[in-house]
Amino acid sequence: QLGFAEIKGVDILPAHLFQRKLHLGIRLCVVDTGGQKFLLAHMGQPRIVGGKAVARLGDAFGMKVIIHTRTAPTDCSYEVVSKEDLFKRSDYLTLHCPLNEQTKNIINRDSLALMKPTAYFINTSRGGTVVENDLCDALNNGTIAGAGIDVVSVEPMREDNPLLQAKNCIITPHTAWATIEARRRLIDIVAGNLDAFLKGEPVNIVNQPR
Repeated sequence: QLGFAEIKGVDILPAHLFQRKLHLGIRLCVVDTGGQKFLLAHMGQPRIVGGKAVARLGDAFGMKVIIHTRTAPTDCSYEVVSKEDLFKRSDYLTLHCPLNEQTKNIINRDSLALMKPTAYFINTSRGGTVVENDLCDALNNGTIAGAGIDVVSVEPMREDNPLLQAKNCIITPHTAWATIEARRRLIDIVAGNLDAFLKGEPVNIVNQPR
């Protein structure tokens, strides 16, 4: 089962305390996820590690995992569907992709209108993948049931961001990556990069001539 909080009001807090504070009352809805379709949307690079981990979690909760990706995966055990089908069929849509010309504003009025009114949208990828005014309208009009957002179009979040006025929207300050384990891995990667460079065997080169 999955808990979802409906927020009655919001305050801006420093990032280390949370972007939003729940107040004026919280109603907790409990949703049975067993057998429901859990969409894993890879609208970019299918090798993104976070998406695969989320898919495994969906499996653990007894959910049917379906995915959409720009490039067909070769080692995928999940059903691959079209972009339109993924919006129509999902009970929970979670986005894991880079921001590029193909993914910019991919969550918009038209794509949200395809979703079920009982569906939830989760974004831990990039804020630019979402037209925030359209998501706000979809939440306030009941087009979808709720959203969990860890990234926004402008960070730090501006006071005039429309999602601050959206119903059933939980926003965190881009901290989904910030577990102790993830930060340790980042440090290990940086140390490994430096060690390889000093040995004359650089890795993870981002400015390599084509």
